[in-house]
Amino acid sequence: MSLKRQIPIVFENAHYFIVSKPPGIPSQPPDSRSWGRTHPNLDPTPLLERFKADYYSHKQVELCRTVHRLDHCVTGGMLIAKTKDASVKFSRFLQKGGNKGYQLKRKYVAIVESSAHFNETNNYEVNYGPHYNFLISHGGREITKFKVVDEQCIVLQLVTGKKHQIRHHVSQILNQPILNDQKYGSTAKLPELFKDHIALHSACIMTKVGLQTKTHLIPMEFNNTGELWSRKYVDEEGEFIQSIKDALMENWD
Repeated sequence: MSLKRQIPIVFENAHYFIVSKPPGIPSQPPDSRSWGRTHPNLDPTPLLERFKADYYSHKQVELCRTVHRLDHCVTGGMLIAKTKDASVKFSRFLQKGGNKGYQLKRKYVAIVESSAHFNETNNYEVNYGPHYNFLISHGGREITKFKVVDEQCIVLQLVTGKKHQIRHHVSQILNQPILNDQKYGSTAKLPELFKDHIALHSACIMTKVGLQTKTHLIPMEFNNTGELWSRKYVDEEGEFIQSIKDALMENWD
């Protein structure tokens, strides 16, 4: 299959696809009334529908289902289950954790707008540890693990998966909006190319199906001009630097 299509396939096995979502594409059907008002220049067609159109000749595409989401302005890896059974088992893990269903863990790379001086008044929502840290809100109902790579780069792993969770946690708890995330306080002035693209990328997906564990790294290849994602962190092929890859590959369990 060609990686020149609208929704590139990063990996495929009997149970799922890993695809790389471009910016500006909703991962679920949006509310048609609000979408047209807030995103008048964006096609509301969701990722799965576009994916099926791209790969209509693939015999397993029609049965595919998405099991998690990314905001329209976030890029990177999404898992698409090939069967109803796989979809149910991945969803069961996301809802219940532990040994329920098929394991699905996600790590993200974020670039914050300015050097990360954490807001001391919010430290009650940060639990620091020797290997990684926790961001906690809403009485423990929203939890994100994180590790600082340097003064502007953070690697994060979702424990829970509430709407806008990472964007909210980085902006409100660490007091550092993600670069170009104007909804959560960024004041960056970037070219029109990045109107619907923030510096948050789903960069690593780990799965466990039966006894088989796989880790997938997803390059940041969209609008890769060096402006939103500095060459300090991402090369011209979209590959992250080694210190970021090391944090993505670490086991945080």
